[in-house]
Amino acid sequence: MLQKIRPTVFQIIFFSFLFPSWEVVYEFPQGLTLLDISCTSPTDVWAVGLNEMTNTNQIYHSNDGGESWELQYSDMDLSIFMVGLDMADNSTGFIAGVYMVWFPDAAGCGAQTANGGGSWNPISSPDAFISNFYSVTTLNSQESHLLGSWGMQTTNGLFSTYDGGNSWETNSVPTAHWTVSADFVGSEQIWVAAGIWPTDEENSTAPVQPYFHDLGIMDYENYNSDREIYEASIWHSTNGGNSWVQQFDSNNLGYLSDIDMVNENLGIAVGSGNNFTSQIYRTVNGGATWNQISFSSQNQHNLLEIQMVNANDGWAMGYSPNGPVGQPGTAILKTTDGGQSWTLLSMNEPIGILGLSMHDEHIGYATGGNNLKVSRILKYDDGFYDGNFCALSGDVNGDGTINISDVVLTVNCVLGGTCSDCSDLNADGVVNVQDIILIVNTILGN
Repeated sequence: MLQKIRPTVFQIIFFSFLFPSWEVVYEFPQGLTLLDISCTSPTDVWAVGLNEMTNTNQIYHSNDGGESWELQYSDMDLSIFMVGLDMADNSTGFIAGVYMVWFPDAAGCGAQTANGGGSWNPISSPDAFISNFYSVTTLNSQESHLLGSWGMQTTNGLFSTYDGGNSWETNSVPTAHWTVSADFVGSEQIWVAAGIWPTDEENSTAPVQPYFHDLGIMDYENYNSDREIYEASIWHSTNGGNSWVQQFDSNNLGYLSDIDMVNENLGIAVGSGNNFTSQIYRTVNGGATWNQISFSSQNQHNLLEIQMVNANDGWAMGYSPNGPVGQPGTAILKTTDGGQSWTLLSMNEPIGILGLSMHDEHIGYATGGNNLKVSRILKYDDGFYDGNFCALSGDVNGDGTINISDVVLTVNCVLGGTCSDCSDLNADGVVNVQDIILIVNTILGN
């Protein structure tokens, strides 16, 4: 059953600093750590995480820009821990997961939905032992790629579907590093960031697994200058993952958490190093060379997320050890020149950012948590979509395409439901049967 959660006025916390359009729009009840977020329109957002009060994986959906949330899924599943989420549209989405406890009939290595989260079905594991997938990249309703490892961590690479999740295949990346982030330019050009993280136990030399690295906001105080494991690499494929070339090696300077290719030439990779020294690397030649970017606030952040919204503008996010009341602090960096320089957004939120999803340059969402198991939703909105702005007539749900979902929403409007200016295709000031016919004809190409 769907559970509607609405914020109180005290849970809505606004801030106005260098970039006043980022704001906290929602705070979840204590116990939940959200690990990833995905938006498909200016108003439709999904988030996934772990509720440590109930020991359940949980998936939430908002259709009003993050102001209220429905609990779509909550289940105690010892075999899977959901850590990555990417929705293709308002219907289709995929989740990456890791095994918490192995047993022979373990459910799988992720989950998928074809009905907007009305139901989530497990994705079968590529290996009978252990499969740990740390991120997911969904290109469309048919093609999605889980990235991680399988076979007791002996094989790293992509677990991919090209038919909407009906069948899956593997493509390995020849590295002993954990493969944690992938980005695509088309289906053939792929870049993968991989690495090994420093341990979060003071007397241990064993590297920490990537999903514990995300949850490391809870243990950031234990990081010290004695860490010896800081490794990262970037790999590139030009043939859909059939073969790979290593483009970058960090040489123990730091580790990478995320990578974003704007096009086949321009890309940004982010991470961190010793004593929270932020790592940002940039390429302008497809990865033939990666140059480290220096900036004034470099020694403050563990950067986990990067998303460029165009060739100039982008956001890098994570957390710092300097948050309020002993909590991690929110770290948000902004570029307006294609990643050549970065400006720190001054904030005082006790939240470490673990997930970022920009719809476009005008609106986006971020989420994360802290060591009190408190998660918040942050929203960026520059006002472009204010006043029911319609970027594409007939695109009622704002996902950039006109399809059957828009027909359903327009029918609901005619029957007395919520309406959008995008439903008024003939611009006569009302939404009626004529608009339904026009949307259907648009879909049919008439």
